Amino acid sequence: MPLITEAVCVMTLISLWILLKSYTWRWSTTDENIYFYAALRFSEGLIPYRDFFFAHPPMHLVLPALCFKVFGFSITLAKLLPVGAVLATALLLFTTLRQYLGRLTAFFGLGSFLFAMELLQASTNLNGVNLTSFWLVLGTCLFLRQKAA
Repeated sequence: MPLITEAVCVMTLISLWILLKSYTWRWSTTDENIYFYAALRFSEGLIPYRDFFFAHPPMHLVLPALCFKVFGFSITLAKLLPVGAVLATALLLFTTLRQYLGRLTAFFGLGSFLFAMELLQASTNLNGVNLTSFWLVLGTCLFLRQKAA
């Protein structure tokens, strides 16, 4: 499979996923609003567990707080964080599968990841699962690369 064909296939899968998920990129009444608020407060200098109650691990707030500190808070940015985490995870997964198991496996792995029911349900909600998946896949990729070197 030529590289251009591979890139088109990957971009097609990602574009279909974005199209499928685009209807959920809006304000919601879920508890992600608590996470947005906590990340905003953290970006303003308040410390979770000391200045306000937070029932999740701290890495759930670090990346959103850093983004809010740099770019300011906006609902668009807040809703793009889990989407970005999912897409980064998908691309890391694809490149790792491609390197170790081949192009066809990587393509099917990417499709299976993006269109899994749980991911489709949670991929635009900053509930921590998206960032956790990203850190887990990144750690696995780095471990495999270190082991191969």
